[in-house]
Amino acid sequence: MADQKENNLHQPISGGGRITTHKWCDTCMFCDVIEPIGRQPQTRYCKIYGANDTHGKPDEVIYEGAMCEFYEKEKKEGAGK
Repeated sequence: MADQKENNLHQPISGGGRITTHKWCDTCMFCDVIEPIGRQPQTRYCKIYGANDTHGKPDEVIYEGAMCEFYEKEKKEGAGK
């Protein structure tokens, strides 16, 4: 067996596909919430792009970090009081 010259812990974890970013989804008010887990920004679907009626979020949003046309920053409860 060949010796490994460098460790690969610095490499991003990937399932063999493209690495996703979902840059804006984490703070979007349309982010899916699955109880009891909570917010699910890293999935293909959200409250706008549902699993039953769409292909999911646009590829530019998922893979390239583009802002979705429906993005609205989530309002924190109790803010402004």
